[in-house]
Amino acid sequence: MSQQDNAPCHTSKASRTWLQERGSQILECPAQSPDMSPIENLWQIIKRSVSKSKSKNLVKLKAVIQEEWDKITPQ
Repeated sequence: MSQQDNAPCHTSKASRTWLQERGSQILECPAQSPDMSPIENLWQIIKRSVSKSKSKNLVKLKAVIQEEWDKITPQ
């Protein structure tokens, strides 16, 4: 799934073709509307966990991010 905000780079024919060729669903959102953007809620969850983890290196940071991402359900 790909979230789009109607920025020109996201709405170009090349971008849409690339996503469609890879079977990606496109979730369109209004430009400059973070309050209407579902991905912003996901980023908040991940940011909160990263902040709590106090990871000391990149490997641990990536592991925390991946672990939190894997917990997220489609609901």
